[in-house]
Amino acid sequence: MRGSKPIVSNVNNRIRGIAAVAILCALWSVPRVSAEPEAPAELDAISIRKQKSRPTPIVIQRQIERHKYIRLDKFRDALGVHDGMTILDIGAGGGLTSFWFAETLHGTGQVFATDVIPDYIEYIEEEAKSRGLTNISPVVVRRSGTDEFYGKHRYDFVLVSNVYFDLEKPVDYFKALRPFLNPGARLVFVIYNQAPLYSPDDLTDLDGLALAVKASPLLQKLSSATLSLLDDPAAQGGESLRNAMTEDFNRILTEPRLFESFMDYNMFRHELLGPAERQLADWLVMTLRESGNLDKPAAQIEPAAMRSVIRLNRLLFSKKFGNFLANDGMGALYPAGDANHYTSKYALMREMGLAGYRFVKEIRLSPFFDAVIFH
Repeated sequence: MRGSKPIVSNVNNRIRGIAAVAILCALWSVPRVSAEPEAPAELDAISIRKQKSRPTPIVIQRQIERHKYIRLDKFRDALGVHDGMTILDIGAGGGLTSFWFAETLHGTGQVFATDVIPDYIEYIEEEAKSRGLTNISPVVVRRSGTDEFYGKHRYDFVLVSNVYFDLEKPVDYFKALRPFLNPGARLVFVIYNQAPLYSPDDLTDLDGLALAVKASPLLQKLSSATLSLLDDPAAQGGESLRNAMTEDFNRILTEPRLFESFMDYNMFRHELLGPAERQLADWLVMTLRESGNLDKPAAQIEPAAMRSVIRLNRLLFSKKFGNFLANDGMGALYPAGDANHYTSKYALMREMGLAGYRFVKEIRLSPFFDAVIFH
């Protein structure tokens, strides 16, 4: 009987483990309330194919869901992807972008899909075979530092999707990678768009927005050029006014004390923010005040603090003008599924500069993700 206790314990542990997996799977299958953009057909094909063979691990299924929002296929030309390239996919995960690269190259060139997790690499290897993709090389690399494997090849394009902030020393990492890049090579970082600026496409109801701004304290913060366009009947609803207001909104978003325009007696207006939103706004103001950034000009605010400034102002804009903005002005709160609260494209840009790279441009992939491109 004494010897039976460990066996019972092991059985119980196994039962608990099976139950936990079942619960996770059940939770994952619950439909999302928020509307999702149309998923690429290739992603649905992956899900169907894996269901026919073996169950897709939850972590890979999560990546499939996430990639519904990362539509690189829409931006092939802007990314500069063409036949014959040698592409490095760092942190390839379940390999969705690696598969897309391999198919986009039409069997030419080479795609090196690297990850630190052997299960991912095994999955990519099996899936590549089932698809008949011969220009993918899945490789397991070490977790710390820049793996020696990278020095064996020269690359025209490097993708780092949602793994940049997992690197311990990103400046050192990409300094070490630089000698292995061909002239004109591009590095593309896909990151959560947690403190996004506005684009002209965000201003969906320009006429309604113009009227709302005229009736708000923000009117006095607009540039003289924008004010002239607001008073010009010929400019109403036109691209010149849309671009001018977008530029002004993005400048205003960086003002650390903008929140004071949305307060009564040192309290956020209750008709503007709900309880949870007020807590977020109060916390952002408190952290900015404690760090001394409320009294600094925007140009002197550190990138991490500027992210808080923009998040706070985006929240206030979304509540004040959301009816006239795309997706109700979403972007102030953390996207669903994001567990890393330290992501910042401002930190990324600064660190890549220190590593010797030059910023080229940003592409908004979706309301949730940006692609930041460097040479």
